[in-house]
Amino acid sequence: MARETTLIVHFGDVERTPQLSEALARRCSHLAEEFNETDCFEISLCPDKTDVSAHAKVTGKSTRISAHANAPHEMQAADAALNRLERELRNRHDKRIFSPRREARRTKAARRTEPR
Repeated sequence: MARETTLIVHFGDVERTPQLSEALARRCSHLAEEFNETDCFEISLCPDKTDVSAHAKVTGKSTRISAHANAPHEMQAADAALNRLERELRNRHDKRIFSPRREARRTKAARRTEPR
């Protein structure tokens, strides 16, 4: 990883365990390596009536994405929120990379079919 990415985890009335903290750090560092534009990951875990609610947010260079998930256990909720965050990061990354290429291919094909 070329630059340092910050991870902030808020445990609201949820037991803080080393396994949970390490798993979140490992998962976020994997996402940061894959998506270089990320600077900061923020994850909030708090209990709901029957489940645990997880809110995940990532910020970076022209990137501000958030996701939310509920699950019976802390790690399941955090994983679900990070999966949604990863899906959205991938969609935006692909749009940023491949949209200009598709547009260039369309204009190049249109130039070939124009009568001279």
